[in-house]
Amino acid sequence: MLTFREFYQICEGKKPDTPPHAVPGTVNRDSAKRVAKSIKKIEEDIETRRRELRQRQKDQMTSQRERVADYHATQQERKAKESEREELKREIKRELKDS
Repeated sequence: MLTFREFYQICEGKKPDTPPHAVPGTVNRDSAKRVAKSIKKIEEDIETRRRELRQRQKDQMTSQRERVADYHATQQERKAKESEREELKREIKRELKDS
């Protein structure tokens, strides 16, 4: 329990704010600064991971679109080849009938 005089001296900065029975070197005065720094570091880490996740998702969506576009292009080519082959078959049949 602090007396008013001790409280006043602490507020004026004339007396250290360590507990009266503390072992020297065990009281950590900068813990609030360290906590603030670690919170800031954690927030930065979270933001970095969020950015990385957004970029990864964007890359995945881009690659998915490319795969779908390639698939559709391949299907169209296959259909075009099939229709060309069917057309050639019809022409051959017409030529055989005409001969």
